[in-house]
Amino acid sequence: MAALENQVAQNRRSSALLEKTRKEYPFINNTVGRLKFDTGDQYQSETWKPNEPGTPTNPRPEDFPMDLTGIQVFNPNATTSDVAGEAMHADPRAQAAQQTMMKLLSPQQWEVLKHGARDYQDSLPQGEESARRNAVDSAIRGYVMNQWPDAANAEMQYTPEQLQELDQLRQYTRRGY
Repeated sequence: MAALENQVAQNRRSSALLEKTRKEYPFINNTVGRLKFDTGDQYQSETWKPNEPGTPTNPRPEDFPMDLTGIQVFNPNATTSDVAGEAMHADPRAQAAQQTMMKLLSPQQWEVLKHGARDYQDSLPQGEESARRNAVDSAIRGYVMNQWPDAANAEMQYTPEQLQELDQLRQYTRRGY
């Protein structure tokens, strides 16, 4: 009985956080269908794009329909910006911004990311390209979703062209179009 009550409470929390995120960041309505809290590394979340089955050691949650994007959240204190930042992994506009930013970053900015973005270090076992993508995602979330302190964003010394790309993405996330 307690397990069922816990599951019902988790479902309510997941639904409430997803609904609140949809209001603050309407762009997720374009991609995200499900959200659920789960146990695991509290510093990690997992985005499951449509038709992404996972691996034998990390399978897609059974309650995520294959035709929808789902977000698995491991941090019990996750915020709307955490969920929206995770949703950017499945959003075509956010992914286009990532590709643009990867081309625009200077060698100095890459050094800042290599030494300052946890995502870079954590992703190195998957290879340099994966680490670079994840570091850029971190920087984008840091700026667009205000997940980084102002000093960390300032350290990136974004160019006017980069700021334009980031500001356009920020506007998109708040408007949904």
